[in-house]
Amino acid sequence: MSAKSKSEWTGEEAKTYAKHCVFESTTIGSEAWCNNLDETPKGEWTTQEVADYAKHCIVEAPNSRSRHL
Repeated sequence: MSAKSKSEWTGEEAKTYAKHCVFESTTIGSEAWCNNLDETPKGEWTTQEVADYAKHCIVEAPNSRSRHL
């Protein structure tokens, strides 16, 4: 899809992009959200992000041993 401008995308292409690149990365607890927080300096996290990360990325994560605060 990167070869086309967004104005040339079909509805299905736009939906796929939104699902995988927009919504997934902003859904608290999603793998993409956890990965985004992993890349953010911990000093920049909000108190709520710390709590959500601990709950969704550490406690509930299937591979929780691979993540650390």
